[in-house]
Amino acid sequence: MNIEKLERDLMIRLNDSEREFIKNKSKNFLFHVALLNKVDTQGVQPMTYPNMDVRSRLREDTVDHVITQELAFENAPKTHDDYIEIVQVIDK
Repeated sequence: MNIEKLERDLMIRLNDSEREFIKNKSKNFLFHVALLNKVDTQGVQPMTYPNMDVRSRLREDTVDHVITQELAFENAPKTHDDYIEIVQVIDK
């Protein structure tokens, strides 16, 4: 792997330890790519998305259990009109 070309293409500057790190990691990555290239894909249809036919394997959505608003509110720590109030979990 040409790390200097990578630096130019990405418009970054690396120090020597970073270059060495990338060099070592790229060897491992390229080894795994070579393994994938050895896989026989003859006769395998190309796919745009790995889950192209996902709808045919999912069940239909059916309503099988409904609770009333009053029942839902029984375990709510705080309610206001028709809503369950929750505490703020993130800062604005």
